[in-house]
Amino acid sequence: MMDHFTITKLDSQRTNLTKEQIIQILEIYKNFPVLWNTSLVENVCSNKRQEALERMLKPIHKEMGLKINVSILQQYLDSIHAHLSKEKTMLLKNNKNNENISMYYDHMKFLHDHVGPFCCGICGRRNRSPLHLKVHIYQKHNRNDPLRCPMCNKIYQQMEPYVAHARRHMNDLRVECKECGMFIRHADLRVHMYTHTGIKSYCCEVCGSVFTTASALVDHKRRHEKLYKVFCEICSKGFYYDEKLREHMTTHTNIRNYACGICGKKFKAKKTLKAHKSTHEEGRNHPCPLCGKMYKNKIGVSQHLRTHRSNVGTKTKLQNKTKA
Repeated sequence: MMDHFTITKLDSQRTNLTKEQIIQILEIYKNFPVLWNTSLVENVCSNKRQEALERMLKPIHKEMGLKINVSILQQYLDSIHAHLSKEKTMLLKNNKNNENISMYYDHMKFLHDHVGPFCCGICGRRNRSPLHLKVHIYQKHNRNDPLRCPMCNKIYQQMEPYVAHARRHMNDLRVECKECGMFIRHADLRVHMYTHTGIKSYCCEVCGSVFTTASALVDHKRRHEKLYKVFCEICSKGFYYDEKLREHMTTHTNIRNYACGICGKKFKAKKTLKAHKSTHEEGRNHPCPLCGKMYKNKIGVSQHLRTHRSNVGTKTKLQNKTKA
């Protein structure tokens, strides 16, 4: 049997918890999903987790008579997750043979979809949380199912910006910009200040474009050199960003996830939807660079330019016939 030490003690100063006490704590824990449900925005927010921990202490004090503080409670909940993670790992190794799992495994079922490991069904890689698994499948296997904010439906490709976004919803960002009052992560404050100072220290030697960060300049230079970062495995088309490749991959499928909010028509790519939306706008804001004729979108201009090329070809042929 596996060692149960981690969940039989609240801390080193107390006697072992009984089986009934451990099960009772798990039942109380189940009633505070902010602390374990990874589908909730609040789960990644320190302020909401702190509030939930403080609320969870009340039934532990009142119903169980255990006088502990938030720090001890958090450590014990971490121990519960570690215990379940070990048992899930054991089941994966033993092909779901549950002979050696503990008596508490069934009482932890509410945590199964939120505590790792989680195995990728495509390559077998193990991920520590369902959010990390989703990011892995989206980035490495080009599956069109990114992280999506449950509150506003905004899409994210990576964990870090998703967490920062979630914290904005929950007012969990602790650094305030003195210029605009915006709350942002401390790590982003220096770059954010460039939006107020206008300082762009990184200049492209080829075209003179300037950028606020070195990484933005590096990405820009790749365009001059046509150094694509990723390629489509189906048609070999190159792209500078993973995001553009993922958008492109939808053109090889019949999936249409981008719907027009006005007429409901669906499209495979975001840029196609954007071009379509302009057809609903009043007026024509895109001029032909040769004759000045106005169109509703750039696609209309591109199609119109073909007539200029064909007209030039026709005129050339007529002039050659006249000379002959």
